[in-house]
Amino acid sequence: MKPSEKAKSAGLKSLTELAEISGESVQTLNNWSKDRPRRFELILKGVVAERLTKILNEI
Repeated sequence: MKPSEKAKSAGLKSLTELAEISGESVQTLNNWSKDRPRRFELILKGVVAERLTKILNEI
């Protein structure tokens, strides 16, 4: 699965959104997805967890 597809399946709009929230460039995320898949997955999960926490705190 491509990095953009992984981001979308995790509930983000795009890989660009993941880049904006994480502070990493799209190119870096693409590289990590290929060369350091564990790091990419942790960044993705961290961003999703951060978004969920924010939503829950607003309730």
